Amino acid sequence: DTIIFDLGGVVVKHDMLKVIREVSKECDLNPFVAIFAVLKLLPDYQTGKISDTEFFKAFEKRVKRHLPDGIEKICIDKYGSY
Repeated sequence: DTIIFDLGGVVVKHDMLKVIREVSKECDLNPFVAIFAVLKLLPDYQTGKISDTEFFKAFEKRVKRHLPDGIEKICIDKYGSY
């Protein structure tokens, strides 16, 4: 495992970190587990190699938890609020 310190917000934008923390709270996930899952999936997601649905399915697999229905909307609502 690798630990990444991204104090400057280069790898993950700080707004996204807020979203991940909030969604983690709503889904009862460890935020560090969620951040590492997102970091693994982000390159394929940002380049369009995986869709929104594929991203969330892969995220569920990485965090080993079924996420609540409507999680995509929760994420969009949280991201849009920052």
